[in-house]
Amino acid sequence: MADDRLLHAINRLRHLLEGSPEHASDVIRREGAGAPPVPGALRFVPEGSAPADEATVVYRGDLAAAGGEITLGDDVFVQFETYAAGGYIGVGCPTVFSVTDDVDRAMLVRDAAHAERTGEFPAHVLHPLATILGQDDWIRGSTASVDDGAPPTPPSDVVDVGASVARQREAFSRDEAALVGGYIAAATVLRAATGRFTEPIRVRGFGGAASAARRRPGDRSLVVLDVGERSYVADAVTGGLCAVPAAIADVVGTSVRGDVDDALLSRAGASDVDTVLAAVRAALGGTARVSAEEPSHD
Repeated sequence: MADDRLLHAINRLRHLLEGSPEHASDVIRREGAGAPPVPGALRFVPEGSAPADEATVVYRGDLAAAGGEITLGDDVFVQFETYAAGGYIGVGCPTVFSVTDDVDRAMLVRDAAHAERTGEFPAHVLHPLATILGQDDWIRGSTASVDDGAPPTPPSDVVDVGASVARQREAFSRDEAALVGGYIAAATVLRAATGRFTEPIRVRGFGGAASAARRRPGDRSLVVLDVGERSYVADAVTGGLCAVPAAIADVVGTSVRGDVDDALLSRAGASDVDTVLAAVRAALGGTARVSAEEPSHD
């Protein structure tokens, strides 16, 4: 596989494993080639099931969530580990952490509560080569579905990231789901932003008095960062990042955790929260990703 095509395939696989809506028609199969994907989509299939072509990426190895490993090309390894094992393994290649059972769920809630209370995140979730299976679904608070009903049931050999996350999230209370979604969103943004700023980064709602606020269920994708004297809003799903005035940061940071009072809105020069959030999302849509070059300070 040519280097540029391999890099493209790795990026698409990462998006697929994270549950990103980008390239949503891509598919991973554990066995068999299956039907060709829609035009422009990729299918990842095990070695021996189909020849590689423009729409087919062949992998070798085992896709098991606990201890699995696959290889793309000659020397690109992707390992799969349970979330609870994260603190005990070394991350030396792209690593996907999965929530698979009660032990993983308990560890995830414990780590999230600790991060919310102290502002400290486990090293394995901040490693630049790490990601969490279905992290975008955890962050958004719901899995995507088509407008006219439930999505079609995939073949049994297809890796269904959204369904996996939905099953695990059902075991959490609403408060725990909001806690975990915010934690994964914050870790995702920190993972991308670390090294892009020379000053320490603080995530609003993690560490300090703000962590005592109640949590609002639902989409947790907007994350507020304080870097020195400046504030930024990042979208943990799209990777967008933009600098915002302090008053806007206060509204966004408060809105994902509870109700915004009129005083905050007044300082931001807005009459309602939805107007602020819509303006911020519009700004995020036109900016570089967190992982791109140093963000603009305009």
